[in-house]
Amino acid sequence: MDNMDDKISTLMRDKLISLMQQNSVRITNINVKFTASNKKHTIERWRAFYDSYDKMFRSLPKDLVRVEREVRSKFVSAMTPERKLRLLTYINTEADLLFEKLEKECGKEFRRLGEGEDFDERLEKTKNKFTENLETQLQKCMDTLEAETTESGKVSIAELSRMYDVSEGFLNELNLIDPLQKIQIRLNQAGEDTELAGLITNVKESLKRIANNLKTIAPKSLDSVGDRKGHKMLVARETMALRDLVIHTNYLLEYALVSDAFMNTELAEKLYKKVESFFDTGRKEWKVEAGHFKAVYEYTLVKGK
Repeated sequence: MDNMDDKISTLMRDKLISLMQQNSVRITNINVKFTASNKKHTIERWRAFYDSYDKMFRSLPKDLVRVEREVRSKFVSAMTPERKLRLLTYINTEADLLFEKLEKECGKEFRRLGEGEDFDERLEKTKNKFTENLETQLQKCMDTLEAETTESGKVSIAELSRMYDVSEGFLNELNLIDPLQKIQIRLNQAGEDTELAGLITNVKESLKRIANNLKTIAPKSLDSVGDRKGHKMLVARETMALRDLVIHTNYLLEYALVSDAFMNTELAEKLYKKVESFFDTGRKEWKVEAGHFKAVYEYTLVKGK
């Protein structure tokens, strides 16, 4: 994915704003509650005020780093030490501004009420816990992503793009990344079963040719608005059909890997029918590819006997 770091930064900033807004709502409710009960200027109100900020600081490391992990996991991209350092710097900088705001708004009220020492102890505890949580979450994120990229058998979105000769944007827009990743995993899981591995490889090549056929065939001259609209609708239907084909193909391949004892002919047929429907309703030139998918179905039938 192009400019992944920029995309993550935008999403992370949105999450930070959301957490700050949640804190503001809690603060408003606290103010209303204590004002209504004539306790606006009590230490109880300011302790509740502080606790709201403390809750936000406890959520920040986990919620912000989760954004990084989820995006990189989707696109199979590891977190480098340099990226970890940049995140550490960014999150700490934002947190420092919030800590300053907390001290400005809350600290002076604690001290006015003779509870300055209590505030200082609370603040030190919150800061220490925040620093500890942030380092833990970043390291956990790095370890998780490293395991996913090296042990799961997944490949990067850039590699998927190369494999199927389609753009990363195309894969992302159609939500094809996950099912195509899983098809690649099925190939790895086939292991020493050279017959099944060969069938899966053929299916992958068929999907590549279908995708390329879909994107390269130009429409005939379309002069009227109606014709252009009709063509766009056709392309949309065929594109969605391709997505469904990939999804159902993954299910069929997953079933082909089930142990012999759990094979069920009726279930295999239902899975294949969903794949077959693509070729029954799609372009004529795609029908030549149907045999590669049927071969997987026939493999499951033989295996299940």
